[in-house]
Amino acid sequence: MKPLAVASSLPLILLIFAVLGSIVGGIAAPPDVTSRDIYVGVMPFVALQVAALVMLFFFPGIATWLPRAIGW
Repeated sequence: MKPLAVASSLPLILLIFAVLGSIVGGIAAPPDVTSRDIYVGVMPFVALQVAALVMLFFFPGIATWLPRAIGW
């Protein structure tokens, strides 16, 4: 895995581990929720982040439109 990919996914990985830890303690979810359930549940959000990055890569004007519009 490339360093940029690891660095950009690190916050997501830490959040998943936090959720897993709370499941083990029985705080956030019933005990029948597995780590696979969590990873499958996170995938739509990861896909949205990847789609946003691809859009910004191909259309960088999206990122600079608002600052230009307000005169920065």
